[in-house]
Amino acid sequence: MIIDDIEGLTSGSGKYVQVECENCKEKRMVQYRYAISSWKKFGETYCAICRAKTTKSFLGKTHSDESRAKMSAALSGENHPFWGIKRTEWDKKYSGENSFSYGLIRSDETKEKIRKTKIGIKLSQAHKDAIGNAHRGVKKTRKRKSESERKSTLYEQIRKCEKYKQWRMEIYKRDWFTCVDCGNDTNVKEFKLNADHIKPFALIIMENNITTVELAEKCDELWNLENGRTLCRTCHEKTNTWSSGTRKMLRKNS
Repeated sequence: MIIDDIEGLTSGSGKYVQVECENCKEKRMVQYRYAISSWKKFGETYCAICRAKTTKSFLGKTHSDESRAKMSAALSGENHPFWGIKRTEWDKKYSGENSFSYGLIRSDETKEKIRKTKIGIKLSQAHKDAIGNAHRGVKKTRKRKSESERKSTLYEQIRKCEKYKQWRMEIYKRDWFTCVDCGNDTNVKEFKLNADHIKPFALIIMENNITTVELAEKCDELWNLENGRTLCRTCHEKTNTWSSGTRKMLRKNS
């Protein structure tokens, strides 16, 4: 029941009014629009606590045949979230009484532990989309990497390994952190060092049939200090093995 004078108020005004709960008789200050919506929905004004306890809105009520037909149509045939998803042989074999969790009843303590592990977990939008696609039967298509992309990934992994970092530092120290072509050193502004393989890095990998980082670490030719030199970025780009130059060399030797 609304106690305050509400003459001239609109649902969008946002003004607070005093309301008395029909059940517990407790008086509260709520926004006028919430008081009106409660009255329209339940026929009486209830506080949130009493509304949850009494469940007055659904008590003694049943869905009409029309509502049941709509709900059934919304979840039947192609509209069903599992439409088109076929059960795997594993699911068929370990379902029902064969399931490892068949007849298992979790204790209250276990349920509480599970509940606590879920607190604060927020799914990313990509994760939500993946779950939604799985329910709708949308198959995830994975783009197969090309041979050049797979090689590029292997090169990056080798260059990030600890043995490559040690080899690069040994080259820098031997050449006193100075470009062997132009003489630029680390004191030059915007200077960047490159540890270059005289015999190209990619050619050594191809000739020794290196496919993993472990095989690369065992290849002595790849870590030979005599095959390395310190170049600045400008001088490195002028070599015949920079970028497309290496690819041309690999095509000739393949």
